Amino acid sequence: MAQESTMKDIDVLVIGGGIAGTLAALKAKEAGASKIVIVDKGYTGNSGMAAFGAGHLWVYIPGEDNLEDQFRSTVRALGWLAQQDVIGDHFERVYGVVQDMENCGAEFEKTPDGKWERTLGRGKALGMRFHGPQMMESIARAVKKRGIELVRHTMVTDLLVNNGSVRRRSGSHCRS
Repeated sequence: MAQESTMKDIDVLVIGGGIAGTLAALKAKEAGASKIVIVDKGYTGNSGMAAFGAGHLWVYIPGEDNLEDQFRSTVRALGWLAQQDVIGDHFERVYGVVQDMENCGAEFEKTPDGKWERTLGRGKALGMRFHGPQMMESIARAVKKRGIELVRHTMVTDLLVNNGSVRRRSGSHCRS
């Protein structure tokens, strides 16, 4: 049996309920968007790669790290095969993202004095460890708390765009 739903007057439609989608929705809310909808093929809080394990995130912390050293060790860790401009962009943004994640309740490993614990990860690049399932659950709670609507188990298959704006989306419910 086909199921149809209609959503109207959406300010921001986010496709995907992983870490990128949920943080994008939260940022849209902070920027003043009223009605935000996350459409997720799974279940927001258990979606995306971050939910599947304990992670190691390469982070440059201003005032603590030497940017050039951090950049060089990360590029070396990736076998010199990475897009270096992307790594540079990552280091410009990642510290703020980590702070946003922590403000939502995500727990990063800490030293006994309460600072973020830094460990060497793949290729001996310095980073921080987080626990994916706990992080995603805490960010999903933050999404719900801020009144962001969730449409679960729906695979978006097409967008109808008119003059640069999405007018309709189509997809199917993964279970029905």
